[in-house]
Amino acid sequence: MSKCQESPGRFFADPFFIYFQRGVVYFFLQEREKAVEDWTRSLAIHPRWVRSYRLRAEALAELGRFDEAMADFNRAIELDPQLTGAHRERGKLLFYAGQLREAWRDLGVELELNPDDVEAFFYRGSVSYVTPDPIGAVSHYNMVIAAPPGEFTTRVYIRRGVANLQLNNVEQARADLIMASKLEPNHRELPDAVLFFRQIAGENPF
Repeated sequence: MSKCQESPGRFFADPFFIYFQRGVVYFFLQEREKAVEDWTRSLAIHPRWVRSYRLRAEALAELGRFDEAMADFNRAIELDPQLTGAHRERGKLLFYAGQLREAWRDLGVELELNPDDVEAFFYRGSVSYVTPDPIGAVSHYNMVIAAPPGEFTTRVYIRRGVANLQLNNVEQARADLIMASKLEPNHRELPDAVLFFRQIAGENPF
């Protein structure tokens, strides 16, 4: 455990402990503002506590306070560059801000720290997808599909299908879109992907 993560004293009577743990409870109760307030109080007592920065950053991001979230992710990573999850979450913020090069770098660092981070593979694939770099998109989306099904599965099949079309892999694209349609026939990204398939292949993928 690094010095910046050494426990300042985990006693139930310790105000730091109370604020930090209550912030965690508020976060899981979806009360993000209250969580931010308590983690801010915890940092006023122990300003080098990495987990408070890390968690407060996530809450701020969900509240749409992106500049503040970025500042907290930066501080958490400055205090502990090996902190798993922080590079991924900062990479996601950078991705949505359109800073693709920086997002790619952060997501790559996350995968070095945690090679099984499916979400980091998804967002790195998404950086490639919008660049566009269809080879990179397919490569990273393959890693997501190889993992157990999760929240990204349908989107990944759709986007890998589009990337395969860009690579002229029509039959693989067809298989991807068929799988996506079986998983979530009303997925919002599916109609545009089907239209693109028709434009490229001259027929319906199904």
